[in-house]
Amino acid sequence: MNKDSFLIFFLILIAFILLFLAYQLISYFNRKNHQKTVQKKVPENTVNKCPVCESGLVGNQRIFSRVYHTESDSNQLCYIMGCSHCFPYSEMGVRRKCPVCTKQIPQEGYLVARIFYYQNKKNHVHIIGCTECNKNRIK
Repeated sequence: MNKDSFLIFFLILIAFILLFLAYQLISYFNRKNHQKTVQKKVPENTVNKCPVCESGLVGNQRIFSRVYHTESDSNQLCYIMGCSHCFPYSEMGVRRKCPVCTKQIPQEGYLVARIFYYQNKKNHVHIIGCTECNKNRIK
């Protein structure tokens, strides 16, 4: 190999490396900008969060749930369907996810929880799982 062909090969190699680095840099910024646009904008005056989709609830927005009365009034079974953002139909960009197993909950799915009522303290809701991770327990 003479000096001229070695120099041309070396310049072409450097050009390919620079093009590859430029492509990686551009794709990194595109991903970063896409993630910013996909993130949900949570209003500043949120009262609570939905346990299914983690959307902020404002004003009179509520969570849809069913409470099944048991023999013990202090411990009751509850099915949490979601909020107005994710139930009965999910809004664009809202992901219904189980806080226990982190799997995606289907649109007809729900969270299984227990509500504990206390006399002198605040009531407590304990989420057991979703319809996906509790398939054997749900009747």
